[in-house]
Amino acid sequence: MRQFIYSLLFLFFFSAADAQGIRISGHLPSASAGSLTLNLLAGDGYYDTYQLKTTSNKAGDFEFQASPGRIMLAELKLPGRRVKLLLVPGRDLDITIPEDGVHPIQFKGDGAKENELLGWSVMGKSPFFASADYNANPYVKVTRGQWFDRIQLPVETELKELDYRLATAGLPDSISRYLRSETRYAFQCFLNDFANNDLRWGNNPDRNGLLDMVMNWQPIPDSSQLIDGFYASMFVHRVASWQVNRLAEKMKGNRRGIQDAIADYLGRSFAEIDSLVRLYGERYMLSWMYSEKYLPRSIRDRVVYNKLMDAMDAGDLATGFWLMDRMREQYPSGQYFRAAEKIAGNVRERLDVQSAAGIVFRTPGSVSTLDELLKPYRGKIVLLDIWGTWCGPCRIQMEYMPALKQQFNCKDMVFLYLDMDEQAKDSKWKDYVKYFGIQGEHYRMDDKGIEAIWKEVKAAGGETNRYPTFVLVDRNGKIRIANAEAPSSGEKLSAQIQSMF
Repeated sequence: MRQFIYSLLFLFFFSAADAQGIRISGHLPSASAGSLTLNLLAGDGYYDTYQLKTTSNKAGDFEFQASPGRIMLAELKLPGRRVKLLLVPGRDLDITIPEDGVHPIQFKGDGAKENELLGWSVMGKSPFFASADYNANPYVKVTRGQWFDRIQLPVETELKELDYRLATAGLPDSISRYLRSETRYAFQCFLNDFANNDLRWGNNPDRNGLLDMVMNWQPIPDSSQLIDGFYASMFVHRVASWQVNRLAEKMKGNRRGIQDAIADYLGRSFAEIDSLVRLYGERYMLSWMYSEKYLPRSIRDRVVYNKLMDAMDAGDLATGFWLMDRMREQYPSGQYFRAAEKIAGNVRERLDVQSAAGIVFRTPGSVSTLDELLKPYRGKIVLLDIWGTWCGPCRIQMEYMPALKQQFNCKDMVFLYLDMDEQAKDSKWKDYVKYFGIQGEHYRMDDKGIEAIWKEVKAAGGETNRYPTFVLVDRNGKIRIANAEAPSSGEKLSAQIQSMF
């Protein structure tokens, strides 16, 4: 879905004249040869704002040319695997992925040492306290009394080992400082995930106290740590959520008390906070409001820049443009301003280019039943995608739609999208569809209106209120398969569609 690649000539906040290039080459197992993406982690999350794509040859050889401007983490997406890399201007890197998938990745070139250390660290592997299944996690019942011995001491031991390895690696001081800082904030982010998720799901009675210990473990990063730091930036975003959630937890059951406490904490009326959150999203607004009240001025523009990237990457374009206005008003001479302007400009340009390419919007409110929605398509097979702009899994499934549309590119097939968003999000919905070029017929209903559609899906034997839901409708406008396979299933959904013809 996100096929628009921003020019690396303007990567991060440096001009091309300032940036030293890096050659990243490598070799994949021949069986894994295919498309690769190098995603540069310039914000506080895994955004696609800055990325390069290439394809390996039949022998598995590949190459990227990048100009990151500064030390930067990146993620190399290989077929079936993801690898963290540390890119340093002027330090080329060669990567060999082992054929057996068991032996470690081999690094060569000037950038080999720092990437070996990165792979050894918590940034290159899962932390010892993480588990795919919290029920099987031996640390999920850890108490405050056990925390130091079972969690903190092993973390501190690993950090001391990193310090020793850095002292003997002979790396430039700038690289050592970066690895030392980012490893600590990576641990803090992973521990935050552990406390927020595993301990909560496992009903650990000490969870809130342990989360407070995690978040107070290290100070807020300074501007020098944030300018390059991926995990440092991620940690700043999580601090804002933690502080507001702490207030809500203390006032549990007292709605008015929660509202007053949050308003007092953020220094704004609750009506203003609520309005901004409803319009532009909690994950963006809380970070911005927290930074304005509590963070040093020297790092506030970094927070705005991070959230701008987050919003644009997620298709929350109105939020992204609103944050660009804040950059323009408050930080026009800041070091992130040029990059923010470039991102916003590229988004506007893309909206203009994509606005009419095979996209049809139907007027919201013009139908109230599934029969009315499907009436214009009688005589055709319809794949109905019930989704929402707020739904992460919905967005993921849309990435598989272009291949499906190419396979069933005929006049007898219609791809119909029914978005569930409130009236206030009408422009967001349309911008999202245009920005990502989601070709097809588009309709929107609010939460109340879509209930009639769900009743008809249920009457046809389907599950309801599940986003996304895919429904296959025959030429007579009748539901044939109420819960069709998802586009990511590949041949399974193709076979279901083929059975309709």
